[in-house]
Amino acid sequence: MLSMAEASDSGVARLWSDRAAEERSTQLMLIGYALSGLAPAGFGDPEDPLLRATPLPRPLTAEAQTRSLDWLRQAALGLLPRPVSSESQYGLAADQTPQEYILPRSVGEVPYKFEVPPTANRLLANIASFSSARSAVTLLSESLRDADELVRTVAAAVLHSLGRTDDETVQVILRTSRRSGDATVSAIGSVILGTYTGSDEVADDVNADHDDVAYDDNEPPGPGADDDLRSCSVMLHGTFARLTSAQKRWYAPSSPLSKHVRSHASRNLYAGQDYPRWTAGFSDAARAQGTADLLKWCALHGLNAFDTVYAHSHGGNVVLDAIEQGLRVKLLVLLHVPVIERSTSTWSTIEQNVGRVLDLRTGRDLVVAADRLHRKVNGLPLSENRLPQLPWVHQPRRSVAHLFDTSHRRFVQLKTWRKNAIANDVQSAWRLA
Repeated sequence: MLSMAEASDSGVARLWSDRAAEERSTQLMLIGYALSGLAPAGFGDPEDPLLRATPLPRPLTAEAQTRSLDWLRQAALGLLPRPVSSESQYGLAADQTPQEYILPRSVGEVPYKFEVPPTANRLLANIASFSSARSAVTLLSESLRDADELVRTVAAAVLHSLGRTDDETVQVILRTSRRSGDATVSAIGSVILGTYTGSDEVADDVNADHDDVAYDDNEPPGPGADDDLRSCSVMLHGTFARLTSAQKRWYAPSSPLSKHVRSHASRNLYAGQDYPRWTAGFSDAARAQGTADLLKWCALHGLNAFDTVYAHSHGGNVVLDAIEQGLRVKLLVLLHVPVIERSTSTWSTIEQNVGRVLDLRTGRDLVVAADRLHRKVNGLPLSENRLPQLPWVHQPRRSVAHLFDTSHRRFVQLKTWRKNAIANDVQSAWRLA
């Protein structure tokens, strides 16, 4: 537990409004992890300074789970009148068990002078000093009115996962978020509610060009449906990405990213229009069907192995399940994959069938974090923010900007591949596979 001085020194007392929306969102997700009993290490990079700067509450108490959000706010901020039977000083300790209270009928009848403190800072201080679950839930509730859409969505996602499913504001924010033009916002809402109704008009164009690194994109021909596929590479999309606009299909053979990868990393990237796809449903059953479909696609094309596979989000788990079932892959490139926990024996089987794994992700991927929270609440095998530390897994350190990045799509953007010369990482990993 941090003292108030330590909290101030570590940045906890820093004005909430002074932090960027991505920082506030990350802190709310970390607080949600603590309330739900998940270790903060399951989300974010261990070198992220925001991990230390975020005060964490104890797991959700019965009071914080069942009391109304309005009552919790008043109690957390010391706005409840004193107990009837007590002569103690006005106000409550952060998680003191409540007694009977005399609630005023109007402001004019309140025999106390109320001073509303800077709400978020007061709540953060309570969490730092008392590990207060009450103050943590209140901070989430207050964040439902944040000016930033991402912060509101993360707050609603966490509260929904903590059982506040009947709160009208929480429901409205999550339903609205699925139609957001922000890819991260729509994905978080879709993960928590389990369905996607998002807009195809995403402002963050995953195939946007970038001129920081000069490449010659004269595309060599790739293999198609009638070609010899003994050495074939493919791309596989993630959840909710099957029926989307052409602009968002980074994995389609004709996309700018596919052309770039075919030119600079995998000349044998499949170019036929019958490229592998799956239903992209958000469930273990949908992913199991996706694995069966991928293996069937391989059988129809006379394949039992791939040269390189590029898989995004839960598409990576589809491929990992196929590898467990015998599919061989020389190099597996995982892009923002929330890797589902597997036994040691399962990883041993996968190791026998894969030459090497290149794991690319952003440090504060909020969609992966929401997925883990969703699985925890629903009693499903948890998903990790990164792969286990295995000798055949390569996790290159990207820039500090990526360490602090909350995006779930950064590594399926052409501009990221160009700016960071990702193709060089792929080629290096492929040679070591």
